[in-house]
Formats: sequence, C-alpha cells, structure tokens
Amino acid sequence: MAENITSQQIEDINFAPAFSIACDESSDVNDIEQTALLCRYVNSDGPQEEIIELILLKGQKRGEDICKAVMNCLQAKGINTTHMGSVATDGTPSMRGTQKGFVTLLQKSLDRELLTFHFILHQEALCAQTFPPE
Repeated sequence: MAENITSQQIEDINFAPAFSIACDESSDVNDIEQTALLCRYVNSDGPQEEIIELILLKGQKRGEDICKAVMNCLQAKGINTTHMGSVATDGTPSMRGTQKGFVTLLQKSLDRELLTFHFILHQEALCAQTFPPE
C-alpha cells in the first residue's frame, strides 16, 4: 500500500506543470545528520505538500553533500527535475552559500536558475509551544 501511495505521488509530481522542493537539514537525537526533502505541487485535488524522503547524510552536512544526496534521491525516485521551478531552504551557509551552498550547487547541476526562498520549516511547531493548551 505504501509503495502505491509513493508511486502515485511521484506520478503526480512528474505530471505537474511545475513543482517546488524544500530542504531542511538538521541532526537527530543521536547527532545523525539528515535532510528532509519536501515537494510542493498541484494535482487534480489541489495544492499538495508531501515529504519525499528523510535523507541521512554520511559525514558532514556541506552544501555539496546535501546537493549530491538530494539529486541522488530525486533520481532514485524517478522524479523528473525539468519542471522544478523553485527551492526553499533555511538560511544556513551550507544551504545558501554563494559558492558552495546547496542552492548554488543545485542550480549548477540543473544548469538553470531557480526561484529561491527562505523559510522557517518549524514555525508552526515553535508557535504551538508558546500558546496555552486551550
């Protein structure tokens, strides 16, 4: 069943006229570096936002490591990157660096410019912690 849902997501992404990715790198409780890869697109049900993969990073979390891992993931999943129009990341140097940041390297590997956005992925979780339970 999970494979069917994943294959349907990939099919929807590939049929979308454009899609966007969002990447957020972090460490888990065991200090294992990872990148959450999300995809935003529109299908017949309207706007969608799906997590594609939680990518474990081996070693460092440099821009080139993240870019290689994301591109390998997209290729392994069969996601066609020709319709990728934008990328959203947090503002860390490994993501936004002008020479060796993930966004710069992603644009070089795709051989085109992408719209780039800064985001705070955990904004809802942070806000929920400050509100009273009711």
